[in-house]
Amino acid sequence: MSDLVAAAQNLLDRFGSKILLVGHSLGGAAVLAAADDLGFEHVAGIATIAAPSDVPHALERIDGDIAAIKAQGQGEVTIGGRPFSLSRDFIERTEEANLLSEVERLRAPILIMHSPTDAIVGIEHASKLFGAAKHPKSFVSLDGADHLLLKEDDAQFAAAMIASWADRYLPERDDTLAPEDGVIVRTGHGKFGTEVHTSSHRFVADEPTSYGGDNTGPTPYDLLLAALGTCTAMTMKMYADRKGMAFEGTTIHVTHERNHEEDLGHEMEEDGMEVQALHRAIEIHGDLSDEERVKLIAIADKCPVHKTLEGHLHIHTE
Repeated sequence: MSDLVAAAQNLLDRFGSKILLVGHSLGGAAVLAAADDLGFEHVAGIATIAAPSDVPHALERIDGDIAAIKAQGQGEVTIGGRPFSLSRDFIERTEEANLLSEVERLRAPILIMHSPTDAIVGIEHASKLFGAAKHPKSFVSLDGADHLLLKEDDAQFAAAMIASWADRYLPERDDTLAPEDGVIVRTGHGKFGTEVHTSSHRFVADEPTSYGGDNTGPTPYDLLLAALGTCTAMTMKMYADRKGMAFEGTTIHVTHERNHEEDLGHEMEEDGMEVQALHRAIEIHGDLSDEERVKLIAIADKCPVHKTLEGHLHIHTE
């Protein structure tokens, strides 16, 4: 709880707005209990996944020698098939916890998520938590999920439900840069994650974990390839609509090649610059004639982004 409060306080100091608390299993019990210490005026909402209502009961679901840990001060246990190290202080504080009384004091929106087939923490715990909580409160059944949400679909479903629910309670961020034209990018979203602000949208670009990033968004080259692919698809659609073609859409695969000069067998650039290439494979859907298909491919080469990339592009930096 002390760690949670400290982390939450750091977010409040950084962003200056209410925050969302999310906790899984015993972490769910922890966020329910920590909300009071943090102050309800700072909590936009609390979401729990498979949280126990009786915290001391959680110790019964731990595979390990609790008595030995209390005697020795530290010890290894197994929870849900995974190893953890617990301390005597953790065991004693868990035994003394009265979570339902903490939940009764909550004055923040709460979302309780639980699987009816949870073999570690039974569904009856969700019923007790829901009964103790004050409105506004919500319950979502994670039907078929295991306690740890090891199936990707179950984890994605839980994440999507929490995000949708929290959108009602989280305050709107007022730091959107919203340029009149172009885009603005800003660092500060993890190690490499960079916020991208357009006049009407905001998203994050990042690097994959294999490059040291957090993989929270597409890479810069993903965005470059997407620019060509989406512009191509839109240009083809506009032309087909204007000509009344039976065009049912397109699937476009764009890839990036860095050592294009090796394929050509000779250096194309005299200044020694690396020669790169974009490869675009276009699949056309619909009952179209060969002539119409040839024309659509020709139109694809006329999309604005294509022309920009193949033209004499200059980048000016201030």
